[in-house]
Formats: sequence, structure tokens, C-alpha cells
Amino acid sequence: MAGDLVYVVHSERSIAAILCNALLTADFKVVAMTNDSEAEAALSGHKFVLPDAILTPLGDLESGDSMLIKLFTASPLMEQIPVVVVAGDQGDERKRALRMGLLSVIMPPYETEEVALTTQLAIEKHRKEHLLFGSLSQLSVPDLLQTAEAGRRSGKISFQHAGHTGSVWMRDGLVINADIDGISDTEEAVYIIALWNEGTFEANFSPVEVETRFEIFPSELLLEAMRRFDEGLLSPKSMPEVHTTTPPELRAERSLHISLVLLNTVCSYALNHLSGNLLERRIKEVQTDLRIRHPVLDGFKVATDGLISIVPDYEFDDVDACVLGVTRWIIRFFERMEGALAWRFLPKKLAEITRPWHSEIREFKFLTDLGFEDLHEEESGEPFTLEKPLRLGCCVLNKKGVIESFSSFGSRQKSLDPRGIIEQHLTKALPNDLAEAAENLLHDLDVSAGSDQAACISDYDEGTSGIAAQVRIALVRSPYSGRFICVLNRLHSDTELFSPKIERDHFDGTLSDGGSARLLVANEDFLKAFDSLFAKSLAHRRHEILHKFGKKWGLLHALRVEQLVQHDYRMTLREVESQLAIEVLSASVGVMGLGRFKADLNHRERGVVVIRHHHSPFNSDAVSHGDCCCSILAGFHAALFSYLSGRQLAARELACSRTSFQPCVFIVAIEERLSSLFTAASGTSDQRLLAAIAADAASRPSEGGTLG
Repeated sequence: MAGDLVYVVHSERSIAAILCNALLTADFKVVAMTNDSEAEAALSGHKFVLPDAILTPLGDLESGDSMLIKLFTASPLMEQIPVVVVAGDQGDERKRALRMGLLSVIMPPYETEEVALTTQLAIEKHRKEHLLFGSLSQLSVPDLLQTAEAGRRSGKISFQHAGHTGSVWMRDGLVINADIDGISDTEEAVYIIALWNEGTFEANFSPVEVETRFEIFPSELLLEAMRRFDEGLLSPKSMPEVHTTTPPELRAERSLHISLVLLNTVCSYALNHLSGNLLERRIKEVQTDLRIRHPVLDGFKVATDGLISIVPDYEFDDVDACVLGVTRWIIRFFERMEGALAWRFLPKKLAEITRPWHSEIREFKFLTDLGFEDLHEEESGEPFTLEKPLRLGCCVLNKKGVIESFSSFGSRQKSLDPRGIIEQHLTKALPNDLAEAAENLLHDLDVSAGSDQAACISDYDEGTSGIAAQVRIALVRSPYSGRFICVLNRLHSDTELFSPKIERDHFDGTLSDGGSARLLVANEDFLKAFDSLFAKSLAHRRHEILHKFGKKWGLLHALRVEQLVQHDYRMTLREVESQLAIEVLSASVGVMGLGRFKADLNHRERGVVVIRHHHSPFNSDAVSHGDCCCSILAGFHAALFSYLSGRQLAARELACSRTSFQPCVFIVAIEERLSSLFTAASGTSDQRLLAAIAADAASRPSEGGTLG
């Protein structure tokens, strides 16, 4: 974007020159640094200018190059600037960059248009999705305003301090408007804000539309503020009288309370999708990553299964810093987990599970930071009532065990209205065994002032289904007025996920997998009876219905494999190496008697994955249904690879095995790509690709063992 400042940090002068010329051609402002002395010269002798983007090699980022160290220590804001990776000749650099969360990569030979467009898109994406933020204890108001002045920035900078909100608007490096709590809109507001040395800030540097009250350089305003302060005419408390609904002595307690509620709600929700050990490790990793910028997070203790409480005797001096730190912790955790478990940690889901506390979130300014300030509250219908259903979720209790607020995120979330249990005692909201266990925990915490959390596991029998489940109940003491935070999660078995061992109970006439899971033999008679459903009226929809059936089955199977991978590898299925993930999935399919499959990834650049499935149990009637009769497996593979990729994929069967020596062949891609591939005209590249895949499959013997 014309006028944006880009730092090119590259030790090879020839490459740096190519990049600089490309950016200058597109009207970027460029500062090149090819050695330490140039980096020092750029950072000394004048006011530091914050760039809009940094172009640098991946190896320098990984090794901690000295030039980059100088840059990133020049200002706390530098680590929030978008980085564009300048790739070298190594073929795996794009993958390595993606693993570091860096999406913008420039490849050799560094064409002018590619360099300019990639940089421009990185800057625009960052401005759209991210705001610069931080603590005033790390970057003072004067330093922040002078940095904006030096870079001739335009935008709005918001400050939080001691329960007050200050705003400063700038255009081309000049301050044009300011207010405190929406009351003062003169230079006086800047003088007062300049003295705030505690709290947080958030800067949105983009074009502003606000009335221009004055046009003054920040440096001039800061000098005047210091003069007034030295003469005793100004202090940080010189601000308009503001009416507050929360007494100051309770504000810190309530802020910590809602922080604990949000953190434990997020962790309890995540426990539905992660093993307890993996959740604990992931939430601690994010906390560690943020501690330097948000030291207030040292005041929170992460225990088993992600249960979070407050460190005893820790002093939370800055309420606003606590709000900002907790918000960033939650957002970073959700972003990281969305990469590890697609579709489950979207911002919409975060807004949904925290909905019962939106009024408190607004009061303490969490809502804007969490990114769903425009969310409209939905009116609930009549409360859904069920005789003591198992309500998985997070709730706030008073010390008598009465539920004050509740968020449900179990499998029955859509059918349960939280109002059905608000102001009810635990014994009315939970099944008897669970309510008794929760009451015991509540009593233990209430009488033991030294304990801040407690948890137990209770068995729960789901009534007429005859299915026994284990439920984890955990309580955390809140610092606010005798409240407790209670979370309930169904536990998943870590040991009986898959077993090829088949046991027969001659007395009961049942089969099992060696554990508690029942097995049913789907023999040839069963398959023929199932296929007869499509003999007449549904014949024209046979492939469609079986594909949907297979996709649902495949998704459920992927979730089961997810548990296995988390248990064995301490990672999610999407986090392990892709070939290992495919091997695990193939082996798991074999356990169910569905054969084995191999995934050919050689055509990924063409947008397709080829699946060769050996020993399908559904191909015995290929003659009666044409060339393709394994629509169930097509849907099954579509679900598996959708889960792995985080994208909605579809699959079609290209060839069905007519003998035990040939595999069934499936093509997996997005729906639009499949349509274009299977309708390609003769002689086109897509038609030749499809023919080559079919010919290759026909020439291969059946393989049932390992993956290639």
C-alpha cells in the first residue's frame, strides 16, 4: 500500500536490493538493513519509526538473528508487526513458516509484483484482524504517542486506567481529538492521559472519521503536560467526575471473578475435545508465551485437566492489565486450538459459551477485546424441561449451592435453556449421585479456607439407555463474595478406544471388542438387506444417501481416532505429521474389518488426493450397481480428510474393485474441483489426469499391509 513503511532485514545485499526495488516501485517506503551497523543506524539518531511490515528470511527468525533482536527490543510493539518470510532455495521453507504461524511467504526469484502484493496483503490482513495492544507499564503514553508521530500515523488509541477510558485520535501524526469517558474533547484530555502510567492501551492505526477539534503534534502536547505537572497544576487524577456503579473496593474482586469464570468455561469446553493432560499442557503453553508481555498471568494457577484458580496471596494491582491479560490468554488459546481441531474453536463458539456473562463482560471491557462487541443477544423460548438431565457445562454457585448463572456446552446444548436451572439448588438441577458429589466438594471448600479448588469423578447411569458414564465435577473458589465456579464434563475412556480383540459371550449371545463396546457382525445377509432399501423408490438417490451415511460415520470415527492419538502421542490428529496421521487412520479402519487404504498425495498441487482402498467389504455387488458401489466409503473418506484438513471436502469413487487383486479408487477434493474433474472434456488436462489415475490403479496389485 502506497506510503506504508517496510523494513527489509536480509544479510545478503543482492537479495535485499531486489526486494527494496520491488517495494519502491509500488510506492512503499523502505528501510534496508543488511548488517548490525545498518540496524543500529536505523534505530539511533532519530525517533524510532514503527514499520507496517518486516521482510526477513525464515532462518533468521528461527535462529534469532542479531539484527532482528535489535529491532524487536527497540519497542514492545515490534513483535505485533506482520512478518513476510523471504524464502530461500530450500523446498520446505513454506511448510516451516506455516508451522510458525507465518502465512505470508515470498519465493525466489522474488518477482516485483509478487513481492509488492504479498507485502500489501499481509499489511491489510493484519490491520483488519489485529489491533496493537499492550500495558502502559511496558510502553508509556508519551513513547506511544511519539512513535505514532514519527510514523505520521492515523488512527485511534484507546487507554484504560483505573476504571476510566481515554481516547486519542490522530491524523498524519497530529492529534486531532481526545476525550476521557466521553466527556472532555479538548487538549486537556491529552494532558491527563499523558500522566497515566498504569493500565492498558489498544491502537487501531487506520483512517479515522472524527471531528477535528485541533491539530497539534503529540510532542508539543506532552511538553505542555510535563510543564503543568511540574508546576503542580495537573495530576493523573485530574479528570472529569465519572459515575461508577461498582465501588472501587469490589471492582478488583468482580474482575477476578469474571476472569476465572471465563477461563474455566473455556477450559471446560475444551475438555470435551481434548484429553485432560493435553488440555493442561496447551493452556500452560499459552500462559507461558504471554507472561513476558502480561506478567499478571503469573497470578493464575493451572491444575489437572485445565482447572484454573488464583495463586494464593498474589496481588492484582491493575484491574485493566488483568482484563487484558486474561482476554489475550483466551483468544490465543482459541486461535491455537482452532489450528489443532478445526471448526470447534471459532470466535462464534467463544461468544456462545460465554453468553450468560455478557453483561459482566461489557462492564469490565472484556467484550471489545474478545472481539464480539457487536453480538446481539438472542431471546430464548420457553425453558426446556427434563427430569434432572445431565447438564454438562460451567455454572456459578453461591455457598448454599444455588445456581446463579450457567452455560451449557454438552451434546444437548441446543435443547437446554439455562433459565431452567437458574436460582435452583444443585439437587434439583443434577442427578442425585452427581448432586451429592458436588455438594460434598462445595462443603469441603467452604470449611477449608486454605483450599481454592477441588475435583472428583462420579459415575452416572443414563437411565433407560443402560450406558454408564463417568463425569468429572470440579469446583474453584472465586474471590468474589463467597461464590464458587463449578464445571462438569463427561470423561472419555483412554484405554478402550480401539482393540482388534473380539470376545464372544456364549451365555448372553453377544460380541465385544475386549472392553465395554458391543460388536455386531454385518455379514453378507445384513449388507443385502441394507441394499434392498434402495431397490425401488430410492434407487436414484442411492449414491447420495450412502455418501451422507458414510460421511457421518467417518466423522464419528475420526473423533474416536482423535482420542487415541491424544492418548498415545499427546497431540491432536491434525498436529501429528500428516503421513503418520494417515497411517493411524488406515490402521483404525482395518480394526473394523473395512480393509486398508493408502493416500496418494502426489496430486495435491492439482487439488486432489487419491485414495486406494484395498479389500472393501462393499464391492461384492459391483456388477449389479455399475462400476461404483462403495459410496459409503466415499463419504467415509470425505469425512476423514475433511477432519484432517479443516476444510469441507467431498469424495467420489473413480473405480470399484471387481476382484480381490484390485483396489477401489476414490478422489477427494472440494466439491467444485470434483465436478470440474469428472465433467472434463476429452483431451483436457483434467481428463488426462483422471485417466492416468485410473490406469495406475488398475495396474497395481491389491496391498493390505502398510502405507506407501
